[in-house]
Amino acid sequence: MESIGEKLKTAREEKGYSPDQVARDTNIARRFILAMEQEDFSAFPGDTYLLGFLRNYGDYLGLDSERLVNLYRNMQIQEQPVPMEELIQGKKRRPSLRMMIGIALSIAVVGGGGYGAYLWLSNNSGQAEVAEEQQNPELQQENETAEGRYEMGEEIVERRFQEGQILKLVLNNERIDITVSEIDEQVSLTTPNGITRASLGEELLLDLTQDDRNDISIKVQDIDTRGGTAVLRFDRGLGRTAEVESEKVSSEENQIEGSTISDTGTASVESRAQSPVTILTAEQPEAFRIDVSFRGYSLVRYSKDGESREQRYFNGSDTLRLEVDREVMLWISNAGSFQAKIAGEEVNFGGPGEVATKLLRWERDDETGRYQLRMLPVY
Repeated sequence: MESIGEKLKTAREEKGYSPDQVARDTNIARRFILAMEQEDFSAFPGDTYLLGFLRNYGDYLGLDSERLVNLYRNMQIQEQPVPMEELIQGKKRRPSLRMMIGIALSIAVVGGGGYGAYLWLSNNSGQAEVAEEQQNPELQQENETAEGRYEMGEEIVERRFQEGQILKLVLNNERIDITVSEIDEQVSLTTPNGITRASLGEELLLDLTQDDRNDISIKVQDIDTRGGTAVLRFDRGLGRTAEVESEKVSSEENQIEGSTISDTGTASVESRAQSPVTILTAEQPEAFRIDVSFRGYSLVRYSKDGESREQRYFNGSDTLRLEVDREVMLWISNAGSFQAKIAGEEVNFGGPGEVATKLLRWERDDETGRYQLRMLPVY
C-alpha cells in the first residue's frame, strides 16, 4: 500500500519547504505536520482533525487530497482485526435487564429465596447498566461533564472561555471540537482546519465539515489578557449567511447604480457624510497597485478601468492584488477584514462588519494643477 507519510514528505522536500514554513503557511502546528509524515496518527485528537489536516496539507503541496484521505481510510480498515470468534460462533447476546428480572423472580418463586434474588438482581442490574454504556459510547459522551469542555446544544452560544477549554458540537452527525488554545492580543482557536486567530471584534466564518459551506461563525466579543479569558460568540445559524452578505452588498450596488456619483462624494443624509481621502499626488495620473490581506471572511466585488465586475469570497490569510490604471470601484461586505496598502501606505476602508463602497480614481486639483488619487465614499 502507498505510504501517506512518504508522499507528503517527498512532495514537501521536492518543493524545498521546511516543516516550519509549512506550519506558518497552513496554520497547522509543526508537530501535526511531522506526525502526518511519520504516520503517527495517534498524535491527533480524532479523525475529524486528522482528515481536515490531511486535506489542507495535501492541497498545499498540490497533491490529490481526497486520495490521501482514501488511503488513510483504507489503512484503518486493513488494520482492524477480524472477529474470527464471532464469525465462527456468532455474537453472544448479553441477557437484557428484563430477562434478568424474569430469572430473579423465578428463583424467588421456586426457591423461596426472595432475599437472595434481591441481592442477585441488584448486583447484576448494575453490571448490565455498565455494559450498556460500554456498548453505547454516545451515551457516555452525552453524560460527560468533564471540566474544560462545553457542549454546544443551542444554535447560538456566548460565554467566557479560558485557555484550554473546548467547545464540543455536532455537525452533520459528526462530533467536532473547537479548542481555545491561546488568548493574548488575539484568540487562537484549534479546529479540524488548523489554527485560526481572531482579534477583538473580528468575526470568523469556518467550514469545519470540508463541504465548501460555512458551518459556524465565531466572534470575539471581549478579551481579558490579564485573566487569560475571552468572550466568544458561536453561531451555527449560517444557512443564509452567504445570501445575506450578497444581499447587503447588492442593496448598496442598486442604490449606487440608480444614482449619480458626485465628484465630492457627498451624502444626502448628513449623519452619513464622509470626507474624501487623498492617497497620492502626481503630475500626471499613473497606474497604482492595491495589495490586500484579509483578517477574516469578506465578500468583495470590484470593477476597475471600465472592465466587467468581478466577485470573490475571501477568508483570513487570503490576499488580493489589483493593478489599476485610472480608477476602481470596490464593494466590501466586511471592511474591517480588508487590510489594504496603496503605494506602500495603509488605507482604511472601514470597521469590522461594515459594508463599504469606495471609488478610487485620479482627479485634477484646480488650484495646483496636479492630480490626486482620491478615495471617495459612494452613497
